[in-house]
Amino acid sequence: VQPIGTIESCYRQCVGTPRQGLLVPSSRAAMVLKSNVSPEALDGLEEFSHVWLIFKFHKNTNTVKEAKAFEDVVSNENLPWNKRNQKFTFTAKITPPMLKEKKGVYATRSPHRANPIGITLAKIVGVDKKKHRLMLSSCDLIDETPIFDIKPFVEMYDSAKDAVFPSWIVDTINTRNSVTFRDDISGKVERLKKKLKQYKNEPSAYLQGLRETLEADVRSNEQQ
Repeated sequence: VQPIGTIESCYRQCVGTPRQGLLVPSSRAAMVLKSNVSPEALDGLEEFSHVWLIFKFHKNTNTVKEAKAFEDVVSNENLPWNKRNQKFTFTAKITPPMLKEKKGVYATRSPHRANPIGITLAKIVGVDKKKHRLMLSSCDLIDETPIFDIKPFVEMYDSAKDAVFPSWIVDTINTRNSVTFRDDISGKVERLKKKLKQYKNEPSAYLQGLRETLEADVRSNEQQ
């Protein structure tokens, strides 16, 4: 499986990046196709409002450890269960950011999983076939994230009217921090507006994206 492109994002590192892109509608990114992928593959996307992006968690710190844990799996599968080497391949339970108790990793969207593959929903801002770019907003991916595939979001297929969610998600989905900027911040951003990645010469849009990012930040005030 090879990436078809990479992300250019306003987020440079995992820390502080929103847990879901729709929590920060003013975030910006661009998906840039690899040179061996024809830009004609983007034709028709301008008719959709959102896309699913299938990507790799390329900044995971435990990828090598998890890969090594798979080494004995093949030889074990031909043995009876009671004679297999009980070597689990990855951490089965994790603690979600907004919860104080552990849940099975497959009941979460943790980046640390058996295969570091994720899927996220982003809003289409524009399609530029000449520059091999798909411009996006409401995107939670960090800079240089490899993209494996793009699929258009179709509400009739991609949502379920009878869907059920656990209370620990419903009770925390709208949690927001209170954010106040110092009086001198606007002036500082104005002076740097030509250097703002994804927000060049748009200081107000940058500040709005920053505000939304901090409002959705799950870290404690001491960590921010």
